[in-house]
Amino acid sequence: MKRIVTVLYQNPVERERLLARLSPLEGVQASAIRLSQLDVCPPETPILCWCADLPFALWIKEKSFQPLLLLHPDFTAPLFALLEDGRCACMGVGESDYRLTEQLERLFRRTAFVSETATYLTKRELEIVHLVASGFNTAEIAKRLSIQTSTVTSHKKRIFLKSGVRTTSQLVAWALLRSQRSEEREGRE
Repeated sequence: MKRIVTVLYQNPVERERLLARLSPLEGVQASAIRLSQLDVCPPETPILCWCADLPFALWIKEKSFQPLLLLHPDFTAPLFALLEDGRCACMGVGESDYRLTEQLERLFRRTAFVSETATYLTKRELEIVHLVASGFNTAEIAKRLSIQTSTVTSHKKRIFLKSGVRTTSQLVAWALLRSQRSEEREGRE
């Protein structure tokens, strides 16, 4: 018995590439739906989608309610990893068929991809994250908070360790995703 995966695409070339990516997999049958028809995706059917950038991936994740596998350019893996949760998995387009099969199996079983743990930041660390996300560099943050640049660097290192990110751009993306998740939690309560 074949399992059905919905391929979400924007144009015919993208559709063919995604269908070709799934074709070597036994036991998987793909149905293709245009992005403009996202609202008619069969419920509970996993979606496979190509996302070239993080803003588009966030949009897809927000608009869909089905289990979601986002294929992305291989070099963007650290940023896309920030999107993973119990309903969404991400993988580089160049990864193996074995990895693709593994991710699809998780979607079918509905098992979590990442066990999210809460990241607790101090008040000062939160201030620094906010300032970094606002575009301030280390020297500007130090001046604004009346502390040494080495202290800002120390705080940033601890934030990087706690959040699991490695670059400032990843930190900004992490901060935006974190604030979005906390707004969603507050809206549900």
